[in-house]
Amino acid sequence: MSQLEFFYDYTCPFCMRGYEALLKQLDQHPDIEVLWRPCDVNPVPVSNPYFSNLGIQGFFFAQDEGCDLIEYNTRVFRAANVDRVGRHDRAAFAEYVKDLLDPQALIEVLENEKYKDKQIEGNDYAYEQNGVWYIPALRMNGKKLDASGGLGLSEKQIEKFLKKAK
Repeated sequence: MSQLEFFYDYTCPFCMRGYEALLKQLDQHPDIEVLWRPCDVNPVPVSNPYFSNLGIQGFFFAQDEGCDLIEYNTRVFRAANVDRVGRHDRAAFAEYVKDLLDPQALIEVLENEKYKDKQIEGNDYAYEQNGVWYIPALRMNGKKLDASGGLGLSEKQIEKFLKKAK
């Protein structure tokens, strides 16, 4: 089984389109396991007081809680790009995903920034260790596909990559 790493940020509309295109392809590739790699589209210094992405930190909580990550990702992409749930409003975010995660527990881990280090490590893993240039980006079996700045990835590009990278 091949492992596909998908790098993305919930606030990036190009990432949402790439995510949706990838989901359409996965049924045709049951031999591919997806490793979700959330990262900030524009990483900022750790000292920045506004450096917090609720979706990314919530992802690591969802993962630890055994939440269906496709459901979580789909919901958070929608929150950020369609319904425009506040990026820094923990309560509104927790309410938005309350049927997936316990809202009080989610608010607590977001307030305590329990997963902030994982968010920072995810950025380092994407940009420093894997040479991601633009997101969404895919990595599989030593091959890579990065979005073009301002264009994202098309469904055809993703389909071709999945076939070629196996």
